[in-house]
Amino acid sequence: MASNTGLFLDLEETKPARIGIGKRPVAAGKGSGDLETDLVPGRPDASIIAYRMASTDPGVMMPELGRALVHDEGLALVRDYIAKMRAPAAR
Repeated sequence: MASNTGLFLDLEETKPARIGIGKRPVAAGKGSGDLETDLVPGRPDASIIAYRMASTDPGVMMPELGRALVHDEGLALVRDYIAKMRAPAAR
């Protein structure tokens, strides 16, 4: 994923932009849903990641392969996680 998007969802990653916080999409096209940021702490409805996970449109959905349905429980878990996130402290 990271080679195309600059999004690194590794457990060890600590840099906010590399995990999507405040990161603008590289080339999401309609996959962005007119949203501006991959992940907005506290705001799942403003986060491209949640938008893409909720879609079954082949040009939008994430992951792109291996699914035809929205995994409701997984989406709810990610949305809840985003909702509970706090923005990182400014440096």
